[in-house]
Amino acid sequence: MPGEINVPALMLQPLLENAVYHGIEPAETPGVISIHFARRGNELVIALENPVCASGSHQAGNRMALANIRERLALHYDLEARLEAKEENGIYTVHMVLPCRN
Repeated sequence: MPGEINVPALMLQPLLENAVYHGIEPAETPGVISIHFARRGNELVIALENPVCASGSHQAGNRMALANIRERLALHYDLEARLEAKEENGIYTVHMVLPCRN
């Protein structure tokens, strides 16, 4: 269909699983996971945000999901895609930028 942008399979699932496991599940109060999609020129920007639970009972992650997604992006898009993650003010954010291809 015109206007559709294909995202390679299973790019978001590991990020959502991590958001639930590290940000929602160990928290004492409910939390929110946000996913935003925006097309900016010839790029699709995906932002996923979740709370950081400082008092969680889960062990710290080893960033395996991020490394795997970066590898898959490199295989699929070469250097055209980017993945960045940061923690700021109690929120963990992952930004993924994908080229729009027809």
